[in-house]
Amino acid sequence: MTNLDLNANIDLENLERYSNKQPSLDLSKNTKVEMVLCSNSKFTTMNLSNNPALIQFECDSNSLTTLDFSKCQKLSDLHCDNNKLISIAEVNKSKLLQVQLYSLSGELIKTTSDVNMDLSELSSETYSVRIIAQNEVSIQKVIKL
Repeated sequence: MTNLDLNANIDLENLERYSNKQPSLDLSKNTKVEMVLCSNSKFTTMNLSNNPALIQFECDSNSLTTLDFSKCQKLSDLHCDNNKLISIAEVNKSKLLQVQLYSLSGELIKTTSDVNMDLSELSSETYSVRIIAQNEVSIQKVIKL
């Protein structure tokens, strides 16, 4: 399946969509969605512009370049390894304590308390991002192209 339109499913709470060829997914009409699991797919864009109930989001191994969680106030579980991410905006800032960027050899490159970390001056390679929140630590891989 290459196209899935979920706009009419306004009561959707959980979505699991693995290993598909769909390039984009619009969840802006699904305001009740709490969990989205969409790893190992071909997503290049995802609209999460109106998902205040979203708690868990897993999008490992896609081709996403940006993610905006500015309307996702409840987001507490985020996994986005192996994407082409340039920026991740607004990841639950109320719980965020620190974001650390490491080389794969373990060298600390940057530290910030803002999720909008600028990667433009870095060379094209794979990095490890450690996101430290109030009650959890998440480690993600980021591929800078």
